[in-house]
Amino acid sequence: MVVKVTNLDDLKILSKLEFAGEQEESIKKDLTKIIGYIKDIEKIDTKGVKPMTHFEEIPNVYREDEVKNCDFSSDLLENAPSKEKNYLCVPKTITN
Repeated sequence: MVVKVTNLDDLKILSKLEFAGEQEESIKKDLTKIIGYIKDIEKIDTKGVKPMTHFEEIPNVYREDEVKNCDFSSDLLENAPSKEKNYLCVPKTITN
């Protein structure tokens, strides 16, 4: 497949890229090579080849969930510049 100007215009719009002149010619050549490479790959017989999700077959390592106390409110309030009981005090941002 040869990349045409209309394909390149669509690519510019979709990718929000700007290029013209020599860049456009270079991109057309590169895209034509890439599409040719993909066509070559499509010719490879992959019947009987198991699909892979990763290049290495490493099993996932699972562990049991552990319930932990995640209450850091006292640490947070310790560093707060202004606090009242268990709440942070912040400047008013909404005005009437």
